[in-house]
Amino acid sequence: MTPGEEPGRDAVELIKADHRRLLILLERLLTPTLWDGFEDVLAEAVAGIEAHADAEEQLLYPALAEARPGYGPLRDALNAHQAIEDELQALDEIDVGDDDLQPALHRLHDLLQQHIADEESLLLGMVTQHVSAETCRALAQHFVELEAEDEGLTVEQVEEDLAWGEREAPRPWSGSDDPGM
Repeated sequence: MTPGEEPGRDAVELIKADHRRLLILLERLLTPTLWDGFEDVLAEAVAGIEAHADAEEQLLYPALAEARPGYGPLRDALNAHQAIEDELQALDEIDVGDDDLQPALHRLHDLLQQHIADEESLLLGMVTQHVSAETCRALAQHFVELEAEDEGLTVEQVEEDLAWGEREAPRPWSGSDDPGM
């Protein structure tokens, strides 16, 4: 951002908040027993991951590719998205009460956590360096709209989810029957 430029929610801030939200949802699921609402949280996590990846691939990654053609970590991020999508497809084949559910959720969590660490350390810094603040703000608005469309939510609901992600810090859950919010 240049001096005197108005700060606003930009794509980097929004993506980091959504990363936190998605990790928190997955961490809630990493419990040895099922609890009331488990399936709803699972559905929300899966829909959120899919919408997030779609928004990044349609909006953020092309902006970064234009600013930094041939940037290797961008290709790695797309490969990570494919690995996460493959794990989501495998998860879809598992019944909620199946013994394979927790190992699959742990694999998904680990893939997502590594991807987020790589993306935040390698890609998002490049966005702030090579994509204008105005473009980042426009990307943020489009990101929210696309996530709302993909998840079947209103823009306001997505904004509320992102605000929740900004307030919360990812943490492991105690393993109680209902980890709550």
